[in-house]
Amino acid sequence: MELSQRLWQGRLLPRGVGACLAAGYKAGLCLRERCYQLGLFNTRQLNIPVISVGNLTVGGTGKTPTTMALASLFSKDLRVAVVSRGYKRHSAKDPLIVSDGASILASAVEGGDEPYLMANQLQGVSVVVVGSDRYEAASLAVKELGAQVIILDDGFQNRRLRKDLELLLVDGQSGFGNGRLLPAGPLREPLEAVGRADAILIVKRGSAPVDPQVSEILERLAPGIPIFGLDISLSHFQSPEGEHISIEEMKSKRAVAFCGIGNPQAFFRGLEEVGITLLKRLSFPDHHRYTNQELARIATLGKGEGELFFITTEKDLVNMPGPPYLPNLLVAKLSVKIPEGVVEIVKRAVNAYYAP
Repeated sequence: MELSQRLWQGRLLPRGVGACLAAGYKAGLCLRERCYQLGLFNTRQLNIPVISVGNLTVGGTGKTPTTMALASLFSKDLRVAVVSRGYKRHSAKDPLIVSDGASILASAVEGGDEPYLMANQLQGVSVVVVGSDRYEAASLAVKELGAQVIILDDGFQNRRLRKDLELLLVDGQSGFGNGRLLPAGPLREPLEAVGRADAILIVKRGSAPVDPQVSEILERLAPGIPIFGLDISLSHFQSPEGEHISIEEMKSKRAVAFCGIGNPQAFFRGLEEVGITLLKRLSFPDHHRYTNQELARIATLGKGEGELFFITTEKDLVNMPGPPYLPNLLVAKLSVKIPEGVVEIVKRAVNAYYAP
């Protein structure tokens, strides 16, 4: 069983050990909250709208593609800045401009894989800034890059920067796992924290149905908070050189799939749903940076198999040392459909600052 699955099911540690560590983690959360209440820690405000996209659990719930979709949507009229922590980045500069909207100014190693991916996908659309202090990073985006809207990637737990809108993403299948706090389960905060959200988006991938228990928990803990479905689906494939390959062309093809993301099973399941035969499924830790030796080992899995494709994710591609890349390497491209109701909620938050 994968590490992520063991965590979600509460099998990462012996039950007693996990419970004790989770109790300590909860005490730390309570202490932090008390410090904010007493004014020992301060929440600071910008004079522009701040939209947060986040979740309550570890692992992938589609925050990055949702953030990019929102940035693209609102950048038509306003200068949008995506602000992220830049997890596992290696740069002495903090905060750091990853993209000024026109050019990418930092590598995936310097800025983090997801910020770099967003900078690449949003080039010419919005700016991307990372920083351990999200208020300082957002302030830099405003002062030096002229940002008019901040989209805070993975911002639900951040208290340093005041947010005008909290969008909470919940995986429609995995939900909240065993419902326990880290490391006894996948929760970053107690379930009751869903009540802070302004809107909840239940993420649905492909044809996988939403677990009824997920809806029941949300209806019980978040009465009155609007709940929407968010469809994230596979749209097509693309070679590292940019060649577009349709889903139809890949039906009945054989492949080795590999990834280092928060929800690898959803990735593998999505490939099989469109008719691809997976001979091997390889999962690495989230944000994994590949070595040439690892990629060479992956390449050997295709020897003697005839026509075979190697399929990975966009985030994994930016964590590879290539080019050159694996032969027949393809990246799975995703499509995100933002519900109209969510668009209207975000527009209201933005118009509170800019409407005449």
